[in-house]
Amino acid sequence: MFLRRPLRLLFFLVLIDATRGAEWTVPGQFSTIQATLTVANNKDIIWLKPGVYAENLNFEGKDIALRSLEGPKETILNAQQNTGILIGPLGELSGITISNAFAYFGAGMEVHGTGTIIRSNVFIKNIQASGGFGAGIAGNAASPIIEQNIFLFNSGDSQLLSGVITFVNGSSPRIINNLFVSNSCAALNLALPEGNTPLVENNTIVANTAGIHHYSSSIIT
Repeated sequence: MFLRRPLRLLFFLVLIDATRGAEWTVPGQFSTIQATLTVANNKDIIWLKPGVYAENLNFEGKDIALRSLEGPKETILNAQQNTGILIGPLGELSGITISNAFAYFGAGMEVHGTGTIIRSNVFIKNIQASGGFGAGIAGNAASPIIEQNIFLFNSGDSQLLSGVITFVNGSSPRIINNLFVSNSCAALNLALPEGNTPLVENNTIVANTAGIHHYSSSIIT
């Protein structure tokens, strides 16, 4: 009887470790974020040390959490005039600044599928190319959670789908508690068919070219 309890406890702890996934640090085992994303598996966590990372990231469809150790002020992704991040379905981005991105579709971030978490990041000085959409974040048939982010000085043109955040077609994003300041395009643009259920709630929009453009009868605010 004396030996059984420790053995059961050890078995339980092994199960917890097995389901949590591995943790990585960058720089660490690898010098770049992308190299770490490529070798990491679903449910792993990648921690970023403070610094400027000149990279363009692809989560490769994996459910990986990418988080900073010291927050977005100290952890910056320089997208080098390309799409900053491809992510989804699932996956998480938390506590990072995304800057200097340029693309037609989702300059700062292109989101796919359902369940991605985009939380407590800063999107600054990203550019949507003329005729495209989504200077900060864009999704086509995508339904992420976007909350507690700051969007500053992002820019796009004045065409129909232009926006800091733009979602089209079968998308139902949850856009909550974000701050949009001094962006030279609409803060939000939702062009969605009837039947989708986006949630837009408690966002602060100041000094943007426009506030919210939506072409959907099902938006919840």
